Amino acid sequence: MAKVICVLYDDPVDGYPTRYARDDLPKLECYPDGQTLPTPEAIDFTPGTLLGSVSGELGLRKYLESLGHELIVTSSKDGADSVLDRELHDAEIVISQPFWPAYMTAERIARAPKLKMIVTAGIGSDHTDLQAAMDHGITVAEVTYCNSNSVAEHVLMMILSQVRNYIPSYNQVVQGGWNIADCVARSYDLEGMHVGTVAAGRIGLRVLRLLKPFDVKLHYLDRHRLPEAVERELNLTHHDSLESLARVCDVVTLNCPLHPETEHMINADTLKYFKRGAYLINTARGKLCDRDAIVAALQSGDACRVALAATVQLIVPNGLYAPIQPGQALG
Repeated sequence: MAKVICVLYDDPVDGYPTRYARDDLPKLECYPDGQTLPTPEAIDFTPGTLLGSVSGELGLRKYLESLGHELIVTSSKDGADSVLDRELHDAEIVISQPFWPAYMTAERIARAPKLKMIVTAGIGSDHTDLQAAMDHGITVAEVTYCNSNSVAEHVLMMILSQVRNYIPSYNQVVQGGWNIADCVARSYDLEGMHVGTVAAGRIGLRVLRLLKPFDVKLHYLDRHRLPEAVERELNLTHHDSLESLARVCDVVTLNCPLHPETEHMINADTLKYFKRGAYLINTARGKLCDRDAIVAALQSGDACRVALAATVQLIVPNGLYAPIQPGQALG
């Protein structure tokens, strides 16, 4: 019998849903690259049910307990008295999410002698000390492709919201205003703009494909070039440096993993490469950007507008910092 600790975010403030907005979901059979979706023998939940919060338990309890395993589900993950730390001493598997990560530090790993696997219920393992995991023979796993399309759609949504000046315009209407000139003074068409992605893996390539019908000029930065047929299909321009990409692009979207090489890749020096008024979209990891450098650049009046979908802090008009929720953006 294995002990599994599952660290998930809390249930909705108004309680776990008893009814959902939709009765069903589209049935997909494959990913955009042709890879087939998982085909489990059986599931004991209705597709579309909220599984990512504590009460949803990722749909694992019935399955794991039927096999004799113990499942501990909690949102308590920080501090010496957290449920995670209390239960870690004899755990064999830890599961958490990129949105509510259980930070598996070298210290925590050292206190878990039975630990065999650390799983991200999503994509990204930057919350785990990979060297410590390797030193202790622990497998670190992610759920490849699970939300790649979701992120790509989110990138497109944020590009449109920024370029079209949607959020400030929406807020003006909600607050009772209707000054069209104020709304359109910073609103542009995406058509004809140069849009570039930093990394062209599953998410980045999907973003490029979604953008093609908008009649934009597409660019990408990746150490591994895409197949020549794909470059021709999407009319892509490949770049071998961030400077080369940023100098020509009106929109730059970050779709790369966070690791020492990419941490703070957007900083005071690299921000100088960006065109004035360009848009920077970060739906990957907040630490890809040096927050203070972005604040300084925005305050200078010469920098890009920023949509920080995954960043911990958001720049607000008075120059102070305010908490940001995943998916929130401000021009």
